[in-house]
Amino acid sequence: MKTKTIFWGAFFITLGLLFLLNNLGSLNYEFYNLWKFWPAFIVLLGLALLFKGSVFKSFFSGLAAIILALTIFAGFSSAKYFFTDEFNWSEHDWDNDNLVIIRDKEHKYSTFSEDYNPSYKKAKLYFNSGAGAFKIKQTTNKLFFVNSEGIKYNYSFKTEDDNFAIINFWGKHNIRWFKKNFRNRTAIELNTNPAWILDFELGACAMDFDLTPYDIKELNFEIGAASLKLKLGVPKEETRVIIDAGASSINISIPQSVGSEIDADISLSSKNFEGFYKIKSGLYRTPNFKEAVKKIYFNIDSGVSSIIISRR
Repeated sequence: MKTKTIFWGAFFITLGLLFLLNNLGSLNYEFYNLWKFWPAFIVLLGLALLFKGSVFKSFFSGLAAIILALTIFAGFSSAKYFFTDEFNWSEHDWDNDNLVIIRDKEHKYSTFSEDYNPSYKKAKLYFNSGAGAFKIKQTTNKLFFVNSEGIKYNYSFKTEDDNFAIINFWGKHNIRWFKKNFRNRTAIELNTNPAWILDFELGACAMDFDLTPYDIKELNFEIGAASLKLKLGVPKEETRVIIDAGASSINISIPQSVGSEIDADISLSSKNFEGFYKIKSGLYRTPNFKEAVKKIYFNIDSGVSSIIISRR
């Protein structure tokens, strides 16, 4: 039997059984952390290539397919779990202080904010967390406003040269992500006046970011098994997007009028770059790239992912 047949057979059988057992409620183990093992797929694939022509090639190929199926299922489970319920902050009365913490028997609710100062011409948000659901869907008259339900975040704020504001969030990492009542949801609101640098370092997560109202200078994602829905607006000059992802589903929408370039190392991923043409291996551009005054640059390094970038 051909190695290719063994690989795809083992992959589809494993993935199908996982989803079937999950739908029947027969899986008692929580798979949310299994996305961390996706590099084992690459190791096993390498071993299969080394043992070319022997029975071990088929064995390692089949094992790699099983690891790949487990990783994809773990990523799907994480995104589905964290987006089971929508954000609902209306039942809580948030005070106007910079930090408010409200506790109930199961969850912890927090808000963070800083007032906007017209002298802030540039701002940076660094956000470090584990698994969770994260949204940017609304603007604010403050510099930023964050509603969080779930884990505790540490927070710092400082300015440099009076016109550069720096915001840092980092979550506790000793969370038992597999707990059934675990919840980590965060809604972020930003002011539209400064030029923003956004830096997200996240684990297994689901993200829904509408950044069309903002001037985004740089956008960095370091994510595990993730579901990313991203909508970008027209930059004042240029936007640079850097994505380092594991097994993820990535869907990005950009304006038709903007020139864009994609530099991608995604040999193991499926891709659909709508409205782009290929320059060379791993490099793609829109037809209006050279003449466009405003540009968006993508640098994508991903494992086994599904990546869609479309123009609207």
